[in-house]
Amino acid sequence: KMDQNGKKIWARTYGGEYEDILNGVTPTLDGGIVAAGSTRSWGSKQTDLTVLKFSKEGKLIWHKIYGYKRYDFANAVTVTREGDFIIAGGTDSMGEGVYDVYILALDRNGELFWSGLYGDRNTDIAHGVTRTSDGSIVVVGESDSYSNAKDFFLLKLQKTIK
Repeated sequence: KMDQNGKKIWARTYGGEYEDILNGVTPTLDGGIVAAGSTRSWGSKQTDLTVLKFSKEGKLIWHKIYGYKRYDFANAVTVTREGDFIIAGGTDSMGEGVYDVYILALDRNGELFWSGLYGDRNTDIAHGVTRTSDGSIVVVGESDSYSNAKDFFLLKLQKTIK
């Protein structure tokens, strides 16, 4: 974590015996940080989606793992006005295609209260997520399920996903 002048406030290394990657990070309403990515060190020992919450001092508050049979990962995370977290990435553990967009909604304690899969016959992966002024969630990413080339997609979700 750095201050507005780029001076280091704190730094942490967190991981295990195998590959652990964080791809997305966002500040939380309480001044902390939530980060999301993938892990092979915990959970099923396959690649599982992982989410970590740190306090404003850098102390680990919680670490959650969401995974199924194969490869599940997060590329982005955002916080809602209510303090919940929306995680976006991909999975090949379930769904229609090679990879499908995987979106999770977690409460402020990291407990899953909603998830969704989006995609078709080939690869569909989310790379970014944000919220709009009306509270809706917008997800962006890549897809080759609907043409012969890799295209981008925009997906807007209703503001009430509970």
